[in-house]
Order: sequence, then structure tokens, then C-alpha cells
Amino acid sequence: MIALDGEEMWYADFNKREGVYPLPPFIDPFRYPDGEYDRAEANQQICKENLKISRIGMKEIPLENDPPSTPIIYSRDKVELGVQNTMICHVTGFYPAPVKVYWTKNGKNVTEGTSINVPFPNKDGSFRQSSRLEFIPQLGDMYSCSVAHPTLSQPLTRIWDVEVLMFLSPDVDVLMFLSPDVEVLMFLSPDVEVLMFLSPDVELLMSLSPDVEVIMFLSPDVELLMFLSPDVEVLMFLSPDVEVLMCLSPDVEVLMFLSPDVEVLMSLSPDVEVLMFLSPDVELLMFLSPDVEVLMFLSPDVEVLMFLSPDVDVLMFLSPDVEVLMLLCVFCLQMWMC
Repeated sequence: MIALDGEEMWYADFNKREGVYPLPPFIDPFRYPDGEYDRAEANQQICKENLKISRIGMKEIPLENDPPSTPIIYSRDKVELGVQNTMICHVTGFYPAPVKVYWTKNGKNVTEGTSINVPFPNKDGSFRQSSRLEFIPQLGDMYSCSVAHPTLSQPLTRIWDVEVLMFLSPDVDVLMFLSPDVEVLMFLSPDVEVLMFLSPDVELLMSLSPDVEVIMFLSPDVELLMFLSPDVEVLMFLSPDVEVLMCLSPDVEVLMFLSPDVEVLMSLSPDVEVLMFLSPDVELLMFLSPDVEVLMFLSPDVEVLMFLSPDVDVLMFLSPDVEVLMLLCVFCLQMWMC
């Protein structure tokens, strides 16, 4: 076997008596000169003799058995229905070598079109190994890879199954990258473009009308429900345990920085700008009309109720247990200053 930076570049298949390039052809792997397989057969005999000597010298040393990791199963090339492909089942971290790999298709054992490479040593002394299955994907097919090893009481099994349900109308272009355990259901109408990067345990429901663009980065345990109309742009960075409900009309811009346990309810009309820095346990209710600017620094246990009309400037410093009710006009304030 020949490897580069831990990547298997070429190996000798002594059953088929030929050299094998395991890397996919689209990356244009390096090609080795003729005669490489003959040299591998000669080196195999040398290895067998060295192994006999090593076993005699190490027969009293107990072996440490390590079980393999959970298999990783994936297709070698992009999956297209009816087009021949190669399924790869990779397992690592086991000792001693080798492992036995079994394939099934729709619950039935498969042996035709299967192969397995020689064990490849890891830096820690354990081994890794890959098995391959030549197959033609059809909608609804289910494949499984099972790995057996002396350290296991029962084989490790991994299932490869991608289920896609699409209802598409003309002029709709959909690009989806799906991994196992991720299910996506999309109902798209023309002129709607959606780009989604979904990880397991993330559920996303989007109802989009034309001319609406949405970019969402969601982490697990975050639930987001948005009803957007044209010409509305929303950018939200949400952390777990934060719930936000926004009803926005055109020409309204809102910027919110929310920490857990903070609840904000805002009803905003056009031309109103609000900037709020809230700490936990602070409840704020504001009804603002155009041309009114309010700056408030509130600490816990302080309740403020303000009814302000245009051209009124109020500055209040309140301590706990103090209740203030002020009805000021510009004339009274100016008289006091004089």
C-alpha cells in the first residue's frame, strides 16, 4: 500500500491480482508506474517472513484489543438515480486487524460487487479499513454496512438512507445537500430562491412568497417562526432559550440584542427608531409616536410609565420604591430654568 499524509493513494488487491486507486477519479489522483503490483507481491513475501520472526519474539507479550469505531458510510460520487456508483464503509481505531464487513440491500445480504482493502495502520498503532459496494441507486433503496471484530459482542451497523420528497413546478431550481438523519420538505413556487444549511435536530418551516429573501443560521433548540411580506428585511442572531415574535411592516427597521430571560414586545409604526439595552428582570413597555426620542437607564425593581408628547424633554433618575408622575410642557420647563 502507498499513502501520502495519511491518505491511501494506492494498494495491492492480492485476490484480484491488481493495483487499486481508492481515490475518486474527479480529483485526478497520482498514477504510479507499471510494475508496482509485482513489487507489492515481492514485498508481501518479505513481510510474511518478518512476521514469523516477530511472532516468535513477541509470543509472551499480551495483546491489547481495541474495538472499532462506528462505521462511516457514504457514496463515492454524487448520487444520481439509475447511475452506477460506489458505496464506501469506513471504520477505524481497531486492534488487531482485520475486520469483517457485511453489506445488505433492503434487508438482504449482498456479496456481489463488494471488496475490502488491506488494513491501514494509524499513528497510535490501531488500524483502519474500508469496504466498497458497487451499486445503482434507486428511489427508496436502503443499504447497511455491518462491521464484525473479535472485541465486539455483536456487529456495528450503519444504515445509508436518504429520503427526498419534492413537489416542483416549472422554472424552480432546488439545490440540496442532505446527510443521513436530515429530512427536508420544501414547497416552492417560481421565482423563490432558498438556500438552507441544516444540521441534525434542526427543524425549519418556511412559507415564502416571491421577492422575499431570507438568510437564517439556526443552532439546535432554537425555534423561529417568521411571516414576511415583500420589502421587509430581517437579520436575527438568536441564542438558545430566546423567543422572539416580530410583526413588521415595510420601512420599519429593528435591531435587537437579547439575552436569555428577556421578553420584548414592540408595536412600531414607520419612522420610529428604538434602541434598547435590557438586562434580566427588567420589563419595558413603550408606545412611541414619531419625533419622540427617549433615553432610559433602568435598574431592577424600577418601574417607569411615561406619556410624552412632541417637543418635551424629560430626564429622570429614579431609585427603588419611588413613584413619579410628571406632566410637563415646554412652557413650564422654560419658566423653571429662568
